[in-house]
Amino acid sequence: MKLRLSKISATGLPIRGPIALDALNKRMSEAPDNEIVFLSEPELDLMVHKQVQGAEVTGTVTTSYRQPCGRCGDELNQPLHFKLRLELKRPHSPEENEYEDDVGIHIFDGEDIDLEDIIQEHIILQLSPILLPPCTAKGACTLCDRPQNNAPVAEKNTVLLGDLLKLKGIKTSDS
Repeated sequence: MKLRLSKISATGLPIRGPIALDALNKRMSEAPDNEIVFLSEPELDLMVHKQVQGAEVTGTVTTSYRQPCGRCGDELNQPLHFKLRLELKRPHSPEENEYEDDVGIHIFDGEDIDLEDIIQEHIILQLSPILLPPCTAKGACTLCDRPQNNAPVAEKNTVLLGDLLKLKGIKTSDS
């Protein structure tokens, strides 16, 4: 999804519709031991406004994904809906990159910007590598409602790392 800066009018440029599901899942599969799979094409409802040194993109992204529960191991389908806000900036000079460490600011050169890679990155950053739903006061998972006998609930619904490793069948020095 290429964006040409000169095509953005004074009222902005709407971007609505899906981005490719296959490309997003391919990117996810590049990570070792990734167990997350996107189920639906991410739907974009964005508006791009021109700025002095680039553009600002705001709006929402909606999709769904499947990930194993960190408590029970079951594959769970989860919705994902979030607000996106990012700035696309040109550096003041080729040698100087004053935006290098700024979160939400993406640097580009030229007239065209590839938005799909940037949006994929923001979608992936919304996810946690381990889906760990909170437990009820009685120790049941809030998603599957099963008691969590093999993952003891500590204070404030936290689980110890050793307990998660045991859940996955990984031996620790205590086992």
